[in-house]
Amino acid sequence: MLQNGDFYGRIRSRNQQWWGEKRFEIATRLGRDLHIGALDLLAEFVQNAEDAGAERLALRVLYEGLLVWNDGRPFEDKDVESIAGIFVTSKDASAIGYFGIGFKATLSVTDNPCILSGKHCFWLKQGLDPYPLTYDKAEDAPNVPSEAWELFNRFYNSSGAIFWLPWRQRFNVDQFKNELINQREKLGEFLLFMNKLRLLQVNGETWEVQRERDSSEQDIVWITLTSPDSNTEHFLRIDWREIMAQEVVEEIASEMDEWSRNK
Repeated sequence: MLQNGDFYGRIRSRNQQWWGEKRFEIATRLGRDLHIGALDLLAEFVQNAEDAGAERLALRVLYEGLLVWNDGRPFEDKDVESIAGIFVTSKDASAIGYFGIGFKATLSVTDNPCILSGKHCFWLKQGLDPYPLTYDKAEDAPNVPSEAWELFNRFYNSSGAIFWLPWRQRFNVDQFKNELINQREKLGEFLLFMNKLRLLQVNGETWEVQRERDSSEQDIVWITLTSPDSNTEHFLRIDWREIMAQEVVEEIASEMDEWSRNK
């Protein structure tokens, strides 16, 4: 059963109370000033899919917008509360970008991103305030293509997430497509640093990795990357981890939360 509109209304009221009328300007600047280019946006969706436990991520450039989907865990209420805010987080809402800032990268291409996942179908006004989405387009709501709804109904109404990013006015779509074409040889490299995501599809072309962790040296991962033309490359990855102390993370979160409330 889809989440009702009252849930999204409570988040809009929270946003108004916490950040006031300037919240849209803040969100837009975060998206357009901190993230530039097609690869930056793709990097956000790759990390989003990895954090959600997805194995597959697909992206298609369409005439009216950008369609992205993965097969990771579906959005829960806490994910919506985080993604629809600034400097809002929870320990478990890791799949949408720390403090909800990462997803603001979508504002480099759209004003009103749309999300279909689990019991949630909603759009974010200027990347912030959530409103429900339905098959029958409501006034002011973005037009979601039938392909997105078909994906949601066929495969992802119980798992995964579908993102529809209608192009903002005067956005240079050709430049975006050309960047993906010009950087084609590098797209598969995103998978080298992931642990769960194994398949990336961009405009119908597929990159896939196989990973094998060394049984004697757990920090060593052997990786085979297969490109769309069936060529294979072999990589050795060494994972050396340095974990930030929990108290340091909590201190940073507290300071950022106080900063946002004082704005």
